[in-house]
Amino acid sequence: MMQNTASIDNQMRHLVYLIENAILNLPEGQEQMAWLIDFTGWSLSTSVPIKSARETINILQNHYPERLAIAFLYNPPRIFEAFWKVVKYFLDAKTFQKVKVLHTLCSADVLELGFFNSFRSNFP
Repeated sequence: MMQNTASIDNQMRHLVYLIENAILNLPEGQEQMAWLIDFTGWSLSTSVPIKSARETINILQNHYPERLAIAFLYNPPRIFEAFWKVVKYFLDAKTFQKVKVLHTLCSADVLELGFFNSFRSNFP
């Protein structure tokens, strides 16, 4: 999530705003979303604090359960592994299974993960 403010409360309000707008724009009959989180340019100095990450996970799991179909973490730097080792324990097991780390983004990777197979009907 791009930080739009230094205040965690305002960041969470912004997150809810973005999710609600995404839900409003889902095609009729579609309940879930796929997320692509691009880590290009991510560093410890630009990372979201653990407290913000934990609050984000809390909002997503407690207020938007089952909205996530799959999440791709694209191009995370090696240093992200330490951050992920802490954050992943805040995810419930079902959500954790939906998170896929991609170091390259090509159609073969996406097809291998079964993304298009499960959502084929939603694409022209």
